[in-house]
Amino acid sequence: MSDKQKELYRYFAIGLSTTLINIGCYALLINLRIDYKIANLTAIILCKVYGYFANKIFVFRSRCDSLKAIFLECLRYIMARGFTAIVDYVGMIAVIEILGWNKMVSKYILQLIVIILNYIFGKYMVFR
Repeated sequence: MSDKQKELYRYFAIGLSTTLINIGCYALLINLRIDYKIANLTAIILCKVYGYFANKIFVFRSRCDSLKAIFLECLRYIMARGFTAIVDYVGMIAVIEILGWNKMVSKYILQLIVIILNYIFGKYMVFR
C-alpha cells in the first residue's frame, strides 16, 4: 500500500471520528432543546479543536521545529477550517430555513461537503 493510500485511510478514520463528534454533539444539544444554530456552532468548535490535533498527529504527521512554525500551521488551520465552519454554519441555516430540510438530514449532507473540503485544505494548505 502506498503512503498516499495510507494517508487517505488515516484521514478517513480521523474524519469519521470528527464527524461523529460533530453530529453526536449536535444531536445531543438539539435533543436538549438547544436552538439548532447554537448546537451547530458548539459542535463545529468542538470538532475543529479535536480535528486539528488528530490530523496533525495521526494523518499528516506534521512536525514543527519552532514556535513560529507551530503558530503558522495553527493560523493556516484556523483559516482553512474557519472557511469550512462557515460553509457548515451558513449551509445549515440555508437548507433548514430556506429549503425546509430536516435538521438532522441537513447536518449529514453538509458534513459530507465539509469532509471533502477539509481534506483538500488540510493536505494542501495546512499540514504541508
